[in-house]
Amino acid sequence: AKDVDDDVDAPSHVVFAAGACGGFVISPVSTVISRVKVLQQSCAFPGRGVFDVCRSLVEGGGMRSLWCGFSANFCMECCRGFYMLFFVGAKRYLGGESKDLALWKRSLAGAFAGVASWVVVYPLDVVKTAVQAQNPQKGERTSTREMALRLYRDGGVGRFYRGLGFTVLRAGPVAGVLLPTFDLTLYFLRQLR
Repeated sequence: AKDVDDDVDAPSHVVFAAGACGGFVISPVSTVISRVKVLQQSCAFPGRGVFDVCRSLVEGGGMRSLWCGFSANFCMECCRGFYMLFFVGAKRYLGGESKDLALWKRSLAGAFAGVASWVVVYPLDVVKTAVQAQNPQKGERTSTREMALRLYRDGGVGRFYRGLGFTVLRAGPVAGVLLPTFDLTLYFLRQLR
């Protein structure tokens, strides 16, 4: 199992940077996807298809309105560095430098990474979602900064963590399966070379 844990040997700042770079690359596309999804799920555009929502956004606020919430989404996606750092750090803690980490330990490391990273990123997600739920056809155009201040005035720091419990309840099992599956699949695919 020599190649299965190359990430365990990488310096922590490299692991973080690799995860953050992944978030950086996907943020322009994930912003639009998230914006449309949030509006489809809200009362602003109920039951409307993707292209209908996109057309309405462009008509109401120009092309720029598709990327509403980009700054919060960008920061949130770049926090994927924490996700990977927590996963690799937990694998190091549970197995030291061992390349033969048991599956249950990989799953525990993944679950920890999923929960811990959502605790870090959740406030950004709350702000991003609130910004992206704005309807440009109604003239709603609150900046990310102003939305964060509005949410804080609405409920203090606790407002940024409303709904976190259910999110981490989902994140633990998902990451506990996803990340070890990635590790082990990568290892087996490397063996095919």
